[in-house]
Amino acid sequence: MALLNAQQLYCVICGELILSAKDISQEHEPPKSRGGKVVGYAHKACNSRKGALTQDEYELWQKLEAIRTGRLKCLENSEKSR
Repeated sequence: MALLNAQQLYCVICGELILSAKDISQEHEPPKSRGGKVVGYAHKACNSRKGALTQDEYELWQKLEAIRTGRLKCLENSEKSR
């Protein structure tokens, strides 16, 4: 893919460098299934994981998943420290 050779592409979802042309997918916002337009490129795995969620919905899902799996302290505890 000439585009990958011409410039370094970063995933608009995770922010990491896309190293292989085989790992590129177009990212739409809102999601393509909701009539979205292409806003950049993403790793296929990141785009697949995000699915039909908007960026805001995906970020909320990540936080809730982190709480569920114990990777983030309960929101109740963080509210007490404010």
